Amino acid sequence: MLGAVAASTALCFSPSTPPTRIFVHRGVSNSTLPLSNHGHSFSLLSSTPMHFSSLSSRRQPLFLTQAASSSAANAEYVEEPATNVKFQTCLNFPGCSNSLTLFGTGYREKVFAIIGVKVYAAASFEKSLQIILVRDVDGQTFWDALSDAIAPRIPASTSADETALTTFRGVFLDRSLKKGTFILLTWLNPTKLLVSVSPNRFPSTVDATIESANVASALFNVFLGDSPVSPSLKSSVAEGLSKVLK
Repeated sequence: MLGAVAASTALCFSPSTPPTRIFVHRGVSNSTLPLSNHGHSFSLLSSTPMHFSSLSSRRQPLFLTQAASSSAANAEYVEEPATNVKFQTCLNFPGCSNSLTLFGTGYREKVFAIIGVKVYAAASFEKSLQIILVRDVDGQTFWDALSDAIAPRIPASTSADETALTTFRGVFLDRSLKKGTFILLTWLNPTKLLVSVSPNRFPSTVDATIESANVASALFNVFLGDSPVSPSLKSSVAEGLSKVLK
């Protein structure tokens, strides 16, 4: 049994060796425990989706809660408590052939004149991140904040990285991101990232394909590496994965 994972747990990303796995580093030791125990394969960036075949219906992850159905088919949701945004626990993402499972939720907060302002709620799936804005944000402002977080995580960028970042930036320029806008970031594999943006609804198409292992790795670390932009998201993902493995 993996046991509880502390909020400071480091979720590491290794783009050079597919399929990429998430590892848990316990603060009390130097040991590294791959999250592939008990027959589970937690491959974040592999093209092969993760399956939890050994989990029966009564052993579903405890962080998944059920809400009333809004359609003919029942759907499960989890609510991000700080923003009250609800995320579906299993979704089909543009560019992915299989549905992906939710691992955890969190929120992004910016401080203006010592006042914390929540910008978006986020949900981490097997190999995708779903962002829902909870306030209006200019596209340039959103990209500048994301770029400032990515840049120091690419110590020596190549021309391919710069091309990828230019493509990434183009998705947000001259775009007004209103409250309720959906942004999807999907790691198809260690070198390819899909970006989708849609106002007020879940995106159905891919807006851009970012092809750079360094950019894909840096973006992953922005959210789940050291000093993440959303500590609550990283903590929730670590807790969710530990419950899956119990």
